[in-house]
Amino acid sequence: MKLFWERDRFEESTSSTALKPSIWEHLNAIVRLLDVTGIYLTTKNNLKKQEKLRFGYFLIGFLSHVIWFTFIASEVLFCGVTKFVSSSVVTCMVSTLSISLLLWIVMLKNRKQISKLINESGRMCDSIRGNVEPKLLLCTKIGCFYIFFTPILASMGCLFSVRNNDDYFYLHCYLFGHHLESLNYYWKLFLFLIFIVIENYVLVLLPNLVTVLLFFLCEHLSCVIKTFVHKCQTVGWCGNYSWNSKSVRMVQFYGKIKKHFDAMHDLASLPIFLLLCQKFITLFFTLTVILSSKKKKILVQLIEGCFLAINALISLIVLIVAGSRLKESHGKVRSLLLEMSELSEHNVGSSVYELLPVLKTFVEKEDMVMTAAGMIPLTRSLFLKIGAALVTYGVLIVQLEA
Repeated sequence: MKLFWERDRFEESTSSTALKPSIWEHLNAIVRLLDVTGIYLTTKNNLKKQEKLRFGYFLIGFLSHVIWFTFIASEVLFCGVTKFVSSSVVTCMVSTLSISLLLWIVMLKNRKQISKLINESGRMCDSIRGNVEPKLLLCTKIGCFYIFFTPILASMGCLFSVRNNDDYFYLHCYLFGHHLESLNYYWKLFLFLIFIVIENYVLVLLPNLVTVLLFFLCEHLSCVIKTFVHKCQTVGWCGNYSWNSKSVRMVQFYGKIKKHFDAMHDLASLPIFLLLCQKFITLFFTLTVILSSKKKKILVQLIEGCFLAINALISLIVLIVAGSRLKESHGKVRSLLLEMSELSEHNVGSSVYELLPVLKTFVEKEDMVMTAAGMIPLTRSLFLKIGAALVTYGVLIVQLEA
């Protein structure tokens, strides 16, 4: 039986850059959707032909973001000045747009580091012959379908709810000005649908893509750790009371996992912080809009508010679950190395000191291990706390409105 940390296969898999890691095939749908936003993720061994393609994606994404962000910002400003909608709606839209713009800048700035992180994760998985769980691939596909089709479905709901309200046609299609009055009713519906779909995509496309990408990377690293622990236990290294080259290689491979874990923490901290801020702000302001709306506009605002609120809740749950699973998997490696430290007492030699820096990282990064990217504590009561806070806020809004 060949061990998974065998020298020739390990060095060949980690040093070779000619082969594309298999992780890129699993991330193909996410990468293609990110291309639309101008964030081009690619492997190191790119051909020079793809440089022009990368610049083209960036140019298209940049121009589309500038145009549509400007359009929606002017629309929100118009609503705020004319008091067409409540101040809660304006505040929610401004905060959502601002955070989405910051998130796009952060992802665009760190796209090379993110590509490198994906490459390293794929090489680690390939080096130990790890298999990605089918559930993870299924969840990724479902996430991509959700990202692509949900804004369209939400827009259809808004379309049917404002059929007899011309104010919303002028609000979303004001770029056509006085020409809108001369258009046929069905052309008005078509224009309204196009604009509302684009607005929904601008609001939720990039945050949802980043959420699914972070979820996949966390779950993929959990799969690598799970395979690593399983193979360590399968070969029965705990019964060996001698520090051989295999034990040292296990510690060295864990060092790679830990380094990858730290790199992912550094890259994901700011995006997760922005996502959490955006989702919580969206939740509270959409609750305000839904619970304090006038009856004549409750259907429109209920559909739009529920769409944003449900999207925010799903993103929060995905981020919390991904961080929790990663922390749980990393805890298995911790117990494995603690057992190794006990066995090392029976040995005398310089190899024992290989374990000390590894164990030291647990003390230094304890706060990071116990949190999702160092942002929120991962406890089972967190869902109950979020639910209780939202219910309490909703009751207060209803009472104040009454």
